[in-house]
Amino acid sequence: MKKINKKPLIIIGGLFGVIILIIIIVALVRSCGGPGSNYEKTERAMVTAASKYFNQEGNFLPNEFESKEVSAVELASSGAMKPLSEQLKDATCTGSVKVYNQGGQYLYLPILNCTEYKTQLLKDKIISDNMVESTSVSDTTDEVTDESTSVDEETTSSENQTDNEDNNYTSGLYQVESNYVFRGKNPNNYLSFGGIIWRIIDIDANGLIRAIKNESETRAIYWDTKFNSDASKAYGINDYKNSYILETMNNEYQKFKDENKLHLAPFSVCIGKRDANDLRIDYSIDCAETLENQYIGIIDSSDFSRASLDRNCTKITNGACTNYNYLTNVTGETWTSTGLTRNTYEVIYINGGIAAAMNARRTANYNWVIAFQGEEKYISGDGTISNPYLIGSNAS
Repeated sequence: MKKINKKPLIIIGGLFGVIILIIIIVALVRSCGGPGSNYEKTERAMVTAASKYFNQEGNFLPNEFESKEVSAVELASSGAMKPLSEQLKDATCTGSVKVYNQGGQYLYLPILNCTEYKTQLLKDKIISDNMVESTSVSDTTDEVTDESTSVDEETTSSENQTDNEDNNYTSGLYQVESNYVFRGKNPNNYLSFGGIIWRIIDIDANGLIRAIKNESETRAIYWDTKFNSDASKAYGINDYKNSYILETMNNEYQKFKDENKLHLAPFSVCIGKRDANDLRIDYSIDCAETLENQYIGIIDSSDFSRASLDRNCTKITNGACTNYNYLTNVTGETWTSTGLTRNTYEVIYINGGIAAAMNARRTANYNWVIAFQGEEKYISGDGTISNPYLIGSNAS
């Protein structure tokens, strides 16, 4: 008998072996990360389905400043997606998608709740990472001084206090009234959005996250430029609703790209006027009046002082408020949204960390303040300067 050439058989056998190995690998990959266990893939499918659902006849998207929510059950029954039970092995899963109309841009936020997985919301991550303890602010009163007057308290500092945990100067998130407020010298409240670094100011009772731009705008501007009939001079009028600075904020909002406007939540800018004899660090004063549904604004008169952990920071004019306060390095000089009641032209601005009064026609720098929905999905970051919390993308 002739000798059989074994070389072709070896090659064919090797090819079959490679094919079988590939099939095994693909099967393993699918079993580990494919349908049935990929929760984030399901969240993306829910968002796609919600977009399809709200574009069906009769399912209207929300009006501006409003939101709507649709359950995963409704999405499945409408034919927009498969039921969660067919997408995930975990039979306990429930879910919904909330859509916000923010400046004409629609932000879809999925929430998935399962035994083995829950969508992590940004506000929950920030709170769990940074919560320190509950506290309250003092209601000590005094009088606001004008820009040319110095007050003994304004130069007071806490020389005997040190920035350490033993003296309760732990930087972090504190409960102040119904809000969570970042306080201290070095809190982990950095956030990256739109190619810009921001510092988170607070989270309100509804989960809305306010943040301030980490650097002041490079140009000083008027708060207002109108002729003031009461003063018979062009001092401006301290009505934020009709001010030049509000017009400036609205113009600067228009410069944001649509993909960034998508994430900007409407919020209330506190525009209550302050009695010059009441210097309490209190939301109820500054927020006695608000301008609703704003996409960009500036801080109010007590925001700066509230961020300090110094015990001597008992009113907005205390120099001690610059101690143990991250905003000291953020706002060297900045306008606030707060006017004074003693006349129709003075506005409070922060000068070296101390609140003072100045007529609205003068110029000062300012920092943008914006807000985000607390139900934004946590993406990454721990709030440190090297690894800030992330919203959207880093594209500017």
